[in-house]
Amino acid sequence: MDTILFCQNCQNCIVNQVDQSGPFLVVILGIPYSREEKIALINSTSLSGTIRIELIFPELNGNFVGQENKTSTEMYSKKWLEWLATPSCGEKIDGTPFISFKAPLQNDARFEPSQRFNFGILFHKHPNIGLIIDLTPSSRYYDPQILKSFNVEHRKIPVAGFGTIPSSDEIRQFIRAVDEFRSQYPHRDIGVHCFHGLNRTGLMICLYLMKRFSYRPEAAIEAFNSARGKGIEREIYINYLMTKERPRRKRIDYRNSKARSNREVPSLASRSSLDTNWRIPSHSYRRNA
Repeated sequence: MDTILFCQNCQNCIVNQVDQSGPFLVVILGIPYSREEKIALINSTSLSGTIRIELIFPELNGNFVGQENKTSTEMYSKKWLEWLATPSCGEKIDGTPFISFKAPLQNDARFEPSQRFNFGILFHKHPNIGLIIDLTPSSRYYDPQILKSFNVEHRKIPVAGFGTIPSSDEIRQFIRAVDEFRSQYPHRDIGVHCFHGLNRTGLMICLYLMKRFSYRPEAAIEAFNSARGKGIEREIYINYLMTKERPRRKRIDYRNSKARSNREVPSLASRSSLDTNWRIPSHSYRRNA
């Protein structure tokens, strides 16, 4: 097990001198870090695998207290450190039914109350949600049956992560699910999540905004990022959205185009030669004597 030492004045002491495959023993020295600060500290590195964090608090005289009595030890993989550091839930995108959030956990007792995120917390904040669309390929985060107690529907559309572009069929499933629900419940909201609730979730919601709400790609991305509180991170998804913009039709200005000058407009003379009855008879203008 590699040991990585962080201290108050030098957070990255030897992180680049160890094998990056883990597992790691991370010893944080200095002032007591909050849980959020520890998560951010580890996320700032390129560590992977299992990470054991040991926080050693200093005494008032500056001497470090040993592990026997004042050590906080936590066992998290970097995946869960990233989950903890991700905002739990965003706001509703104005004018749409969409609310995005990270994967809720049915069993989150291992986390402190301030770190937990489950459906009870979600529906307390957004009670109008009537449909949950789950984009994760895993079923270990929660049992969909628990949503029945909230009178909420559930749709599972497994989409691979790690920068994989969803297939055309997966995109069609998402659009169809949203269309069907909106037609039945036009005033209910729709919650969408993947693991972090950022990349796959953002991609699918932006595609729908562009297709059904006529958003431009930049506007769709901005609307999602602003409501979510954190933006789409994977460049491949942003580039994919930018390629989906529909080309605008070119308006032809006939006032200055050659098409107008080349059109043959029959003259009055030619019209009179083709049809001699088009003129009003002159006797119709005579007054009766």
